[in-house]
Order: sequence, then C-alpha cells, then structure tokens
Amino acid sequence: MKVKRLIAVASLVFLSCSTSAECLVSDPSKKGGAYKFYLSGSECKLVRYSGGNVVTMYVEYPSMKIVNERAVDDSLVIFRLVYISKATFNQDAATENKHPTRVHDGIEKYGEGEGAFFRFIGGDGNPTFVSNWPNSRSARHLFSDGIQIRYQYALKHKDLKAMDGFALDFVKKITRK
Repeated sequence: MKVKRLIAVASLVFLSCSTSAECLVSDPSKKGGAYKFYLSGSECKLVRYSGGNVVTMYVEYPSMKIVNERAVDDSLVIFRLVYISKATFNQDAATENKHPTRVHDGIEKYGEGEGAFFRFIGGDGNPTFVSNWPNSRSARHLFSDGIQIRYQYALKHKDLKAMDGFALDFVKKITRK
C-alpha cells in the first residue's frame, strides 16, 4: 500500500513539473489586469510585450512551441494577440456593402490583384480574413473575450482553413478558453 501511495505522489510531482504554469505579462504603468497565458517558464520568457494591447509570440509550426524571434519561414507562425473592445470593434467592416468576386469551398474572395483578401468562418464560428503579402500571408481572427488573433505565415501553406485551425488551437491551448 505504501508503495502505491509513493508511486501516486511521485506521479503527481512529475506531472506538475511537466505542465504549463501561469505566464503573466503586464504593463506596470497602466492600471488593470495582466494578460495571462499557460506556458512553460522557458516559453514565457520568449513572449514579447512592451506595453499597450499587443502581445507577440513566435511559434513553431506544427509543434506549437514558442521559439526565439526570427523572420517568417515554412516552420514559423508569428502571432500578435490584440486586445480589443468587442463593443466598438467591427471586424466585418471590410466587407460591408461589398460582394465577393468568387466563392469556393466556403472561402469568399474580395477584390483582385494585390488588394485582394479572403474571408471565411473559422472553426469557432467567427470570421477570419486573410491577405497575401509578397512573402507571407497575414490573417486576423476575432477570438473570445475581445482578443483578435493576428498571425503571419509562409505562402507555402495554401490551406487557409487549416492554418486558421492551427491558430485557434494554439490560442485555446495557451489561454485555456
């Protein structure tokens, strides 16, 4: 019986060491709460925050590991979590009174050429907008509790919905929402 208890206690200690802890980032000059994420201590140190309402993370794709800052490549997604007021923010303003030039597989395309962008409904029921840049794609997705996920990734990744799924899974993992 003592051996079983010892094994159970050792298992709990090991599990608590391997799980994520709270990672708080805040601007001491402003009143209000800190931004809270669930990350390992080493990943928390890699979170970029210099005040205001934007938190930046460089995330390895597909492992979801937070890594050191670097330029976008095939295995990196740059996340900028922007804290907004849902009461005054209208993400659909870009498509109001406009009609898509094409719709395929639930993805609407607006415009042509360099100014074109895509809109679709993400896995959580919220809209996602994606624009192409010369070397990457830039996406934005309204998440729960007034967080807009802005993420940038390599043009190589052509499946917009899969990349949005990755973004949602990552943010859900680190916020536990």
